[in-house]
Amino acid sequence: MSLKRSIQMAIRQVHKTVAYRDVPEKLGLYFHELEESQYSIFSDCIRYWADQGYDFVSADEFVERDDGKTLFISFDDNFKSWHAALPLFESLGAKVTFYVNTLPIRGKADADAIDGFFDRIRHAGERVTLSEDEIREIAAAGHTIGCHSHSHFDLGAISEEKAKSEIMISKEILEDIIQQPVTDFSYPFGMRRNFTDDLRDFCLENGFRTVCNAIPGRLHEAPTARFINRSPWDLSQTLSYNIENIRIDGRMFEQMTGRSAVV
Repeated sequence: MSLKRSIQMAIRQVHKTVAYRDVPEKLGLYFHELEESQYSIFSDCIRYWADQGYDFVSADEFVERDDGKTLFISFDDNFKSWHAALPLFESLGAKVTFYVNTLPIRGKADADAIDGFFDRIRHAGERVTLSEDEIREIAAAGHTIGCHSHSHFDLGAISEEKAKSEIMISKEILEDIIQQPVTDFSYPFGMRRNFTDDLRDFCLENGFRTVCNAIPGRLHEAPTARFINRSPWDLSQTLSYNIENIRIDGRMFEQMTGRSAVV
């Protein structure tokens, strides 16, 4: 185990000791790719939460409901494997939100652009993205198409003008593809340092109804209208390990360091 990993695991263990809470009634979980070899593990996750009495909801429903167990499931980036998994989602009764990057759409982007995208998200697996037709078919199956920016740059590290362009170009492309409003946004990389309050305001002033982060340990925070806290579900880890991560309240550590208390 690397030194960095050892430190991360030590931080996680400390939080399990001093900041271990009950599972929140409002859960926002996110995934990235979903390969066929992961179907069984993903199914176990979905069935577990259904058995616990959680309702699967859209982003709008998640921010509007103030009682009962609710679970918001989403995927970030752009993977052809999402389209291949449509029968799986149907069999599980899971309605999902897919936050799509538009630069690497298959059939529109060249190979270099697609490779650059996968390099930015540090993805080492199969490098195949969605086509426009596949995005349309995902929406037609009853799932929500959301925006994840055009190129997947760190929006907190580029100029505000360029960040706004990244957001709006993606929104316009997706709306042209699915011929309906795209009103949900998750920002790339998802941590506090990767976005700004001004960009959140910009999103809400320009047709988005919800904005998602991807900060582990923030699920224990009181919900804020229109902003969704999400935590990753690691398909390479066990069900119990992921549930432990959800129970860890890492808000103080994240506020102090800008880093996650769970791995």
